[in-house]
Amino acid sequence: MTYREMPFLLLPLLWNVISRRFYPPDTMLERAHGDGMTIGNDSVEAFEEILWRAFWPEKYPKDRIELWAADDSDVNEEFELFMRNHLRKLIALRSGGRPGDSRYVSKNNTNVSRIPKITQLFPDAVILIPFRTQWITSAQCCVNITIFTRFIPRTPSLGVRGSWSL
Repeated sequence: MTYREMPFLLLPLLWNVISRRFYPPDTMLERAHGDGMTIGNDSVEAFEEILWRAFWPEKYPKDRIELWAADDSDVNEEFELFMRNHLRKLIALRSGGRPGDSRYVSKNNTNVSRIPKITQLFPDAVILIPFRTQWITSAQCCVNITIFTRFIPRTPSLGVRGSWSL
């Protein structure tokens, strides 16, 4: 999912019809992390986490995200139908009708907790998990904490920590 689907993530076709005339040309801007990477309206983001959370609230206790099982204990037929159809809609919207464009790319780190469920839902999925050394990851986390804690006092709506924050 991309920033273009915000704020109506559950209604991509309707939101596309309503919003497409209001979207300016996609302009790439440096993201708040200060790492030189740029993002725009069509940049992939982990927004599908909201979909998983809407259908599986019991997997989200306050202190963690629980794993999805490889067996049939985590069955939610309503979610499975919704997710398959939802991804078809997103692919149709973003492919522009090009026949070879039939893949959905997710950059949701939390998908690691549900690889069994994803492979059950999408047997032809290709799952890539990039790894960085823990020192580089830790250093980047420290930088990000420093950057983002500067925003909290100036942005009361964020609170101390939002329910979606790290």
